[in-house]
Amino acid sequence: MTLVGLLLVMAALRLGGRRLGGLLAGLPTITAPTLAWTAVEHGTGFAVQAAIGSVASCAAGALFAWAYVSASRRLAAAGALACGLIAAGVAAVPALTASHDLLAAVGLALLVTGLAWRTLPASAATSAPERPPRAGLPALQMAGIATVLTVAVSTIGPWFGPYATGLLASLPLISAPLAVAEHAGSGHQASTEFLRGYVKGLFGKAAFGVVFVLLAPAVGALPALALAVAATGLMSLHPGPRRRTTAA
Repeated sequence: MTLVGLLLVMAALRLGGRRLGGLLAGLPTITAPTLAWTAVEHGTGFAVQAAIGSVASCAAGALFAWAYVSASRRLAAAGALACGLIAAGVAAVPALTASHDLLAAVGLALLVTGLAWRTLPASAATSAPERPPRAGLPALQMAGIATVLTVAVSTIGPWFGPYATGLLASLPLISAPLAVAEHAGSGHQASTEFLRGYVKGLFGKAAFGVVFVLLAPAVGALPALALAVAATGLMSLHPGPRRRTTAA
């Protein structure tokens, strides 16, 4: 499913631009199928708890994007990726703690994601046309790594409990390789534009998790997943909170 999701995001990158591609990368492309599989294998209750973990994990994704963008102005793609992953790892600790309560998970996700959205730099004004997004060999190589990691998460996640499963299933396995590919191929402004869309998509991911948690015990996992996907689509159409404009 990771490879399919990444191919969809790459198609959106080429057809709709970096911000649309980032938006799709932020949505529950991995989380939704993982919850469906989890519900079948371990029951609706386990999937609900994992969904709370996925909501809290939005904070880790947002901090990854913020740290990557901040570092990308001075560092090459590998260095910016390392900074982003370290930031996500730091955020994973409070995210795991908040995963035991839906209100705490929502509060943490909205606080960190909202701050990241407001402080990410706005698009730099330029008279030159935007170079088209690249979908070449670096992205495909990292897609293979992301796919292997996703399989590993789906296999070992339940060993660590439902909350860790939701957290691991929401790591930036799609956004990270594509941000690196955009950065390496077209410069830091390209990866910044992609990650702006990614952070916006995290609001939709949080909405997805909340709807699933609230509805799954009453209507069942699969109907709740369908309704949560619909809520995600509506949330993603919202312009989101206003960002503070800064120089790129």
